[in-house]
Amino acid sequence: MVSRRTRFYVWWSRAGVGVRLVLFLTVAALLAVLVYLQRPLNEDAYLGSNIAVFALVNFNIALLFVLAFLVGRNVVKLIFDRKRGILGSKLRMRLVAAFVGIALLPTGALVFVSSGLLSKAIEGWFSSPAETSVDGAVEVARIHFQSLEQESLLLAKRIALEIQSRQLEFEVPESLKEYLEKRRSEEKLFGLEMIDATGKPFLQVFNAAAQIEHFKVPPAEMEALKKVEQGQAHVVSQDTESSQFVRAYVPLAYKDQSFVLLATHRVRPELTHAMALITDSFNEYEQLKLFKHPLKSVYILMLYMFTGLILFAAIWFGFYIARELTVPIQRLAEGTHEVARGNYDFQIRTVGDDEVGYLIRSFNTMIRDLKTSREEAQQGRIYIETILGTLAIGVLGLDREHCVTFLNQPLRELFAISDEDKDLTGVKIEELLPSEVYHKIEPLLRISEGNDEGVKEDYEKEISVIIGGKERKILCTVGSLRDSEAGSLGTLWLFDDITALSFAQRMSAWREAARRIAHEIKNPLTPIRLAAQRLQKIDPHRKDISAILQESTSTIVEHVDSINRLAGEFSRFARMPDAEFALADINLLISETVAPFAEENPDCVFQIIADSKLPDITIDREQIRRVLINLLDNAISMISLYGISPGRIVVRTGYDKKRKVARFEVSDNGPGVPDEEKDQIFQPYFTRKDDGTGLGLAIVKSVISDHSGEIRVYNNETGGAKFIVELPLVPQQGTQRQLHRVL
Repeated sequence: MVSRRTRFYVWWSRAGVGVRLVLFLTVAALLAVLVYLQRPLNEDAYLGSNIAVFALVNFNIALLFVLAFLVGRNVVKLIFDRKRGILGSKLRMRLVAAFVGIALLPTGALVFVSSGLLSKAIEGWFSSPAETSVDGAVEVARIHFQSLEQESLLLAKRIALEIQSRQLEFEVPESLKEYLEKRRSEEKLFGLEMIDATGKPFLQVFNAAAQIEHFKVPPAEMEALKKVEQGQAHVVSQDTESSQFVRAYVPLAYKDQSFVLLATHRVRPELTHAMALITDSFNEYEQLKLFKHPLKSVYILMLYMFTGLILFAAIWFGFYIARELTVPIQRLAEGTHEVARGNYDFQIRTVGDDEVGYLIRSFNTMIRDLKTSREEAQQGRIYIETILGTLAIGVLGLDREHCVTFLNQPLRELFAISDEDKDLTGVKIEELLPSEVYHKIEPLLRISEGNDEGVKEDYEKEISVIIGGKERKILCTVGSLRDSEAGSLGTLWLFDDITALSFAQRMSAWREAARRIAHEIKNPLTPIRLAAQRLQKIDPHRKDISAILQESTSTIVEHVDSINRLAGEFSRFARMPDAEFALADINLLISETVAPFAEENPDCVFQIIADSKLPDITIDREQIRRVLINLLDNAISMISLYGISPGRIVVRTGYDKKRKVARFEVSDNGPGVPDEEKDQIFQPYFTRKDDGTGLGLAIVKSVISDHSGEIRVYNNETGGAKFIVELPLVPQQGTQRQLHRVL
């Protein structure tokens, strides 16, 4: 563990000359300020003069300029570093700005408030109320002394008059001295004296305390004696080291001689002390008034100086922290650059055990884990490509920019892609596939791009293309590849050559159709053959020959029409046109289709319940119209066949927002559909009507399948059948096949 002293030595050795100079000047300024604040105001020699105050103020200003220069130099250097794009300069700039902001906001507010309070406080020291109070105290002391002097003078004059009027009683000096002692005691005087013009005592009476050294009365003043000699009474204040005396000088004639009566009052010590304090305070106050503005400026400048020191410390601390963080971050940046270049063996040297050291250790661990994961992913990729290469169908992987990520050998063979040894990774799909193939699968590409809801859907389309001079039928299947957070990773394409399978399916379908047609044609041929045989055997001489001929020919014509109708329905079923999809309003289409039925069948009640929130969907309008016509025809036929009156047919629309599926229902109040027939009514040639062909609902089923939808049949609780048709907003093309079964 490194000691604090060692850390300080290391820091001091790294510190620049500017930092050391600032620290020295700061300490010197603080000492000067402390000395200035601690000096006694009543010592003129230490207080100095305006020159000393001016020197201190200028020293503070010089220090602030030095601090501003050093801080500005660092800030300018930081700005140039950022413009040159030096790594870590932006972080240093943010940290310095953050520390300055944190320090500036509270410090600025504090300086603003403190400077105002300081100015107010200094102005309060020298305000009119303060001066009035000091002047008032001095005036009270002066008036008190004047009152004491007047009282002493009047008392001395009265005693002098008493002595002059009673001189006969005081023939002997001893009697006069007794009288003076009596009057001193009565008037609470400290002493009474009779002295001549030279100050020589004639009679003296004093308080007993006058014998103490500290309370001895000073000798009479010659100036006062001269004024009394001129016939003027006079009062003076005389001070000693421990006492203050008020003495009244009054002329006195005794036995034809001129004397001076001297009455002495001793001022109480507490009053003397209070007066001394008041006088000293007044003198200090008057002296301090001379330094009002310099003192105010010094205090405010010191406040600004400390503010500058705080800001400098914040900026310097920001630089220091930024420097401590920049070096590890620079190493991390170098590490990320190496990893981006594919160097997973790069490791950063760990320094310290703090959070930054922990971050570096975590980065090293992450690089090692990335290396392991990359190796595992590479092995997994090789494994998957090996599996896909063994499939009999073509497999193509694309990223989000439609660039090839992988393809297998069957795909190269299917589309006759040359350069088998060439790595086609990164090639655009439009450059890889023949133009005819690309243009035919482009709609699937757009549909897969539009699936941005994170739903794992697969889309298929059967295309016919000419490859190598031969027509090929290829089933194209595309599925979205997504990560665990439903983010798009690209698409996976399967290309299956179904030429032979399609031919076999067509042959099987035509054989089944021929078998069913033969079966259906046999039914009307039997009555035709019987009618013809009857005509052969008829007796030409029979009387009812006309009726027999009419009956037989009618039978033949009726069943021939049935065969013709059967052939027409089969032709329409076999030649269903390709769907032409476009956006359409299903509510409007239903309204247009139901209106003619309502006019032609007044005995039936038609009701449309439309969902106003149903959006436009992609459909073939004419094919869906034929679906509606077929369902409405069947409903009307069943109602008429069973003689239900009044008939009621309800067409209702709806929208499943979660599944994004549009729905419409056609329900009636007819006999309904038996449960055992619900799975058969959509098969070709199944019918419950005497004149039905059994192809209507088969055509409906085929149209709905082309729209990637579903049709179901239910029975209403109150009677009748209900056909429910569900269509996606955007139909898929072809029959769906789930990619996850292949993967």
